[in-house]
Amino acid sequence: ATAGRREHVRTSAIGLDAEEKRIFLRLAEVMFAPMPGGDALAALGPRDLGMAARLDALVGRLPSDAERLALKGLLRLAGSHAGGLVLLGRPVALASLPDLELERALLEMLGSDRAIARQHARTVQTLVGLLVAYPLRDEGGRVRTSPVWEAMGYPGPLGGPPATPRRLHPLAVRKATTWTCDVV
Repeated sequence: ATAGRREHVRTSAIGLDAEEKRIFLRLAEVMFAPMPGGDALAALGPRDLGMAARLDALVGRLPSDAERLALKGLLRLAGSHAGGLVLLGRPVALASLPDLELERALLEMLGSDRAIARQHARTVQTLVGLLVAYPLRDEGGRVRTSPVWEAMGYPGPLGGPPATPRRLHPLAVRKATTWTCDVV
């Protein structure tokens, strides 16, 4: 349950196996590569963000088993030579490419005239983005924190609304007035 609404999460026996996770994390390492020497946020990579541990929870939250099976197939495609032929037009397993070649291949896929290549790259890109922002949760499902939040100095969600709503006190303006304010 979350503040003010109930959340229903279905459980499924369909999840990613070790090879599919390895493939996803390999793609994520290139899509969200850490940049040492920058600020704390730029230095974070998939391993720093605990993506592997949170991937199962995210896959479990997909709306249907059909979507989980599609993700499994998509990842298997990226790990095979046949998949490289379908996605790039050349028989190479994406997940086995060196970093720069994989980055070029993923960029090529994003702009490809092959719908399956674009869909593949965008799906992985979306999942990586979700995992970057997806917070860690405790055993009760409550949001704890996120490594990204910590790097940004964000304290986390404020929680639910107050039990008694705060009232606005409108100010009647009866003459020409200059307003000033601070915005945070």
